[in-house]
Amino acid sequence: MAIIARKAQVSMEFLFAIGFVLFVFILLLGFVFQRKSELVDTKDFLDKKAECLRIASLISSVYSGGDGTAAKIKTNYLVTIYNYSIIGVESIANLTGEARCYFVAETESYNLTNNLLIKNEDGSIILTNETG
Repeated sequence: MAIIARKAQVSMEFLFAIGFVLFVFILLLGFVFQRKSELVDTKDFLDKKAECLRIASLISSVYSGGDGTAAKIKTNYLVTIYNYSIIGVESIANLTGEARCYFVAETESYNLTNNLLIKNEDGSIILTNETG
């Protein structure tokens, strides 16, 4: 009879061990998914920041190029130009916020997306959505 009780005891210990391993696995899986989500958000922000810096560089180049200078750029983001030399870049769906950067030029406020045309007219930067 002692042998049967011992087998039952081993089975209970085995079940507790399996349960503990599963619990640890689930905890680790939760941390992995959380970290993956943070990495996706970071990548999205860095992509927007890179686009912001690319547009800011182009605006500054057009501005320093003088009157009549123009450039075209394609973007997949919503670009907001503030009249204080600030650019905001955000996803079209606006899920994760905005990345901001600065440029050297004088311009008005704009909200643009897709194909952008950047022109220097009499020392002022004019941005428009290019059609065709």
